[in-house]
Formats: sequence, structure tokens, C-alpha cells
Amino acid sequence: MDATDVVHEAPERQEPRGDGSRGIGVLAVLLVGVVSVAFGPLAVWLIRDQLHIGCGTYPAGTEGAGTWTCADGIGYVSLAVVLGAMWLLTVVLGSLIAGGVRDERRSRMGLWLLGLAITGSVLGWFWSTTLTLVRDENSALTAEQLWLAAIGPAALVAAVALVVAGVSLFLRGRAPFVLAVSAAVIMTVAIALQPGLGLNLLPVVGLLAALAARSQRPRRTPVAQPA
Repeated sequence: MDATDVVHEAPERQEPRGDGSRGIGVLAVLLVGVVSVAFGPLAVWLIRDQLHIGCGTYPAGTEGAGTWTCADGIGYVSLAVVLGAMWLLTVVLGSLIAGGVRDERRSRMGLWLLGLAITGSVLGWFWSTTLTLVRDENSALTAEQLWLAAIGPAALVAAVALVVAGVSLFLRGRAPFVLAVSAAVIMTVAIALQPGLGLNLLPVVGLLAALAARSQRPRRTPVAQPA
């Protein structure tokens, strides 16, 4: 057989995950963060009409017994500032981690830890604020019961989403991307269960979308061989 008849297959090389996945990650965090602002009024609805934070009921036997009366709008400004600060922290830090951390593994871990911290902080803040500021002495439901009824199911689903995303950090191949996307979808379900959490949990969806972007496998391109 003549040497020229031997067919050589060009070897392939992996292209590193470069600015493309980082740019997509930053875009996901920013875009979803901006959209989440539309959920601001629903956060107020959750605070005042479902959790009855800053509210109380008249005692039995009096006119209006069982009716919740709440503070005026000014009384909720400080609560709105806290939620707004957590929203801003998520969007700013998420953008920095998604686009500024070159190492793919560290970026994914950072995005997941930020999502875990924000979700835990938001749910914990609602829990402590409900227990502190709901005057439930004359209510048929305790502050704990109000929180569990309004937020409990969404909190459980959000926890599942973070567990799924956490598992993706320890896998290879296409599985991390699939699990990260699944986690983002599950977190969206949590928001659907309690839209009042959308202001702060929808940016976490953006973090999970950025995590998915940073989890994409590198492309393989043939290496040119000299003639």
C-alpha cells in the first residue's frame, strides 16, 4: 500500500469555555433581574395581605372582630428596602461571578452558593419578620401557621431546586447543564406557587440559568494538519 493511501484522521481539540458562556451568564442574571422588578407589588401583597406583617385583629366580641387592620404604607418602607437590598445584591454579585470568574468550576460553585444564601436569607427573613411583626393574639391562626400556609410549599420546592443544582456541581458531561436547567425550571415553579417571592427568587432563577451557561461542554474542533 502506498503511503499516500493511508488516511489520517485529524485530531480534535477542545475549545475552552470562553467569553461566550460568561457573556450569556451575565445576560441571564441581568435580564431576569430586571424582569423580577415587576413582582415588587406582589411582594407587598404577600407581606400585608397574606402574612399580615404589621397587622393585628380586633378581639372577639368587639366590632370588627377577626378583621385584620394594618399599618399605613409608610410602615412598610423599611421592609421594602430590605427586599430591595437583597435583590440588588443578587443581581450585582451574580453578574460579577458569572462574568468575572474565569474558572468554570469556581464560577458554578459561586453562583450556586449565592443562590443558596439568597434563598435562605429571603425565606428566613420572611419567617422572622412574620413571627416578630404579626400581632396574632386574637387571630385564629398563629404567625407560624400564616407563614407555612403562604410560603411553606414554595419554600419546599425552592429547596429541591437548590439540591438539584448542587448535585450538578459534582457531575461531568452534559448532566450538569441538564440539571442546572431543571433547577431553574423548578425554582420557577416555586415562584408560581407564591408569586410574592418573585422579586427575590426570580433573580435566583437567573443565577441558575447562568450556572447552566457555565456548565456547557466545550466544542470540539479538528486540528489542522500540515500537508
